[in-house]
Amino acid sequence: MLDNLLRITRMQSVGKTVALYDLAPLIEEIIATTRHRYPHRCVNSTLAPDTFMTTSDPAYVQHIIHILIDNAIAHTPDTSMIEIDAHMRKGKIQLRVCDDGTGVPADQVERIFQPFVTISRGTAHRGSGVGLSMAQAFCHAIDATLHYHNNQPSGACFVITLRTAR
Repeated sequence: MLDNLLRITRMQSVGKTVALYDLAPLIEEIIATTRHRYPHRCVNSTLAPDTFMTTSDPAYVQHIIHILIDNAIAHTPDTSMIEIDAHMRKGKIQLRVCDDGTGVPADQVERIFQPFVTISRGTAHRGSGVGLSMAQAFCHAIDATLHYHNNQPSGACFVITLRTAR
């Protein structure tokens, strides 16, 4: 079932033309929505004073960011901070969603994007294991990449790399 959903996702994006737009207002809207849904959680944006022009489908970008934020909220204590930032690197936009929770155990990192894999990050929450695999599939559908690294000194950091123009 998940494979079929991912195949549909990829097919919907083929040949789709998206006008160039600034990613910053979309990120601010996502943060406002998240703060409304989770008023007890601290979600901040530290966007550089740049414009982040992209042609990556905004609906997919929005889904990806929401998945990453929801994942951070589910796998960190209520006192954790979730930070979203973006900057330009080598002609591409790097968008980061980071938290200060426990992060992913080193021996589990290679599995986190596999469908139906669940990793305990120090909370009682156990998801279905499809969120990160869907986020990665959405990234592939829009010619973006999604990577994980540990946030220093603690926590998880997911990096989405988006194109700036076609």
